[in-house]
Amino acid sequence: DFGGNKLSFGGGTELIVTP
Repeated sequence: DFGGNKLSFGGGTELIVTP
């Protein structure tokens, strides 16, 4: 899901995306 500037992939792994 998308929250703030983070991208999470169901498995609990979060990727921080900088615009």
